Amino acid sequence: EKMQEMKPIAELFDRTRGGDHYARALARQVEKVEHPETTPSARVLQTMERTGQGFFAFAMEQARLHREHFIGRPLDDGEEQKLRALAEKSLAEQAEHEAREEVPFEEYLAAYFED
Repeated sequence: EKMQEMKPIAELFDRTRGGDHYARALARQVEKVEHPETTPSARVLQTMERTGQGFFAFAMEQARLHREHFIGRPLDDGEEQKLRALAEKSLAEQAEHEAREEVPFEEYLAAYFED
């Protein structure tokens, strides 16, 4: 019922921004409400029941599968260099932030709530 009430809002957003992205997104959510067995959580439960696994065993198996997937598909050199540069920049920003003198919490609150 709530999803149907949201339909005019999605249509308004689509008219305003162009396209039908909002209506399609809402339709996908309606589909999940009408067919909950299609949700990711339902698929996890189905797999756990089919395999007789508890959640921890299921999660560990998924982690292993994901690890194998990504190890088997290394990044190309350009992408790896880009990510290394981002990591270095992030670590430098973190170090800079941590080196700053901390303001006592009371002063922080007073400054935050100033008019």
